[in-house]
Amino acid sequence: MPPPVAADRFLAKRPDVARRFVAAFRNSLEFAQANPDAAVAAQVPELSAEDVKGSWLDASQLVFNRCPTSRDRAL
Repeated sequence: MPPPVAADRFLAKRPDVARRFVAAFRNSLEFAQANPDAAVAAQVPELSAEDVKGSWLDASQLVFNRCPTSRDRAL
């Protein structure tokens, strides 16, 4: 089992910090999806832009994969 993203004790004491972190992380992902070239430019300079962009475009399909809900399926 992977380690937890945040400890229950931290979340109980600092829920505002956790909410702000998740919001900032989501904003960064949405920015990268809308601006892949700018996101690539912000990456580690030792990596080629082509490799970084290819990796991001592949991974972003998992991040932004819309999962169907029961409302999407015919009853």
